[in-house]
Amino acid sequence: MIGYVPGDGLLHRRNAVTKLSWAASLSATVFLIPELWMVWTVVALVALTAAAAGLARRLTRPALTILLPFGISLAFLQGLFNPDNTTTLISIGPVAFGLEGVLYGALTLGRLATVLLTFFLLLLTTTPKQLTAGLAARRVSPRFGYAILAAIEFVPDMQRRSQAVLASQQARGLDVKGGLGQRIKAFSSLLGPLITGALIASDTRAMALEARGFSRTGRRTHLALEHYGTVDRMAVWSSGLLFLTALALKVV
Repeated sequence: MIGYVPGDGLLHRRNAVTKLSWAASLSATVFLIPELWMVWTVVALVALTAAAAGLARRLTRPALTILLPFGISLAFLQGLFNPDNTTTLISIGPVAFGLEGVLYGALTLGRLATVLLTFFLLLLTTTPKQLTAGLAARRVSPRFGYAILAAIEFVPDMQRRSQAVLASQQARGLDVKGGLGQRIKAFSSLLGPLITGALIASDTRAMALEARGFSRTGRRTHLALEHYGTVDRMAVWSSGLLFLTALALKVV
């Protein structure tokens, strides 16, 4: 599971908005780049950044868990069914495996890898509170900041909740190690408490937010302040410039 890793490196010291802007910019830019080698150069640079920050090991396993099966299936399907296939790599009877499809699959995989790695780096070096505080300091709508916070915390929160429900049901004698029928029955026994608990937590969180003036308009003060210096400002502007340059080259 991807989560915040404490540290004092260059990435950890940067403002959350800076890291978010670069993650969004690179993720959008690679979809404007038509060249395979350029996309994978971006992937390599992101990987080197993770290694320099000492996060390569924490990043590799979850990234490969997603990218490896996706890449294999993508290469297989594109190699067989891509309409642009003209160069045959492997031919077995009437079935031909095309080079163009494999290259297109590699391009798509590189784009997905860029999106995953950049946002994984964001999550590894930024706490949700830092991200929402950084957005709030830049006068972003609190609702937008909360939506990002809820999206980041949704999967870890559901994992923790499901583990707690599973342990509780097993303590009551629920068998989760039987055959398929037994597993389906156990799953239905877990699903009810899981959904009910999530709804109750959502209602509790909503009341807590309103009690703290979440819907209040006007100027706000912040308990946690994120440093946003000249380096961060230049990094944000350069990320936007990178995307606009790629967009202009794509249009031209």
